[in-house]
Amino acid sequence: LTTTASGMVIIDREGHLLERIDQSSGLLSQSVYYAMPDREGGLWLSLSVGLARVEPLSPFSILGADNGIDSSPSDLFRHNGRLYIAHNQGVQYLKPRAVGTPETVRVSGVANQTWGFREFVDPEGKVGPQLLLTASDGLYVIEDDRARPIVENKNRSFSAFTTQLSVIDPHRMWVGLADGLASVRWTNGAWVNEGRVDGITEQVRSMYQSPDGRLWLGTQTAGLLILTNADARPGEARPNGPVIKRYG
Repeated sequence: LTTTASGMVIIDREGHLLERIDQSSGLLSQSVYYAMPDREGGLWLSLSVGLARVEPLSPFSILGADNGIDSSPSDLFRHNGRLYIAHNQGVQYLKPRAVGTPETVRVSGVANQTWGFREFVDPEGKVGPQLLLTASDGLYVIEDDRARPIVENKNRSFSAFTTQLSVIDPHRMWVGLADGLASVRWTNGAWVNEGRVDGITEQVRSMYQSPDGRLWLGTQTAGLLILTNADARPGEARPNGPVIKRYG
């Protein structure tokens, strides 16, 4: 159905609203006088200010500044049915509407550069999955619409870029920092900061842990680092002074 003041709407045979296409969807005008389908499944709309082609009921959507996305995303993750967006102004998530594009909602507690998400599942199953967030301000856990710090970046001591779950101890999470490597461990229902790994000052931007326990660290400008004897099994203390090999 085309309208002269509310764009175009699509309804089913029972009259239920399926989609509304108007200026919030990208049309240049709310006045739609005529609609004509083409052979590719699109619709050409005659507006009060020119023509537009739309793909109604498309499984794809483009969301940007006009939809409330504050900045270019650095990572996306769906957690507990919500799609979270990390970017350089904090974190937002998408809240579905009955019709049209979803609403964007800001997560409180973090407002600066954020980098990536990692879901952590309690090995004992005593709590539900947790969504961890790396940020220039530290390491956080996202709880619904709030970010709570696990380790804060006090005096620039814990600017976090990336995380990697240990394959040796599923309670441990490795954290790549702007100037090193650290780990936190889920212990008795709380996160415990295990501190930094000695001997690493490079900016760690990516990580992988092979089944044999070796840690592979991708750095910003110093090539590849491979660590052995860095991890420990549950119940054992994390070793001091791992063997570090540098490539590049």
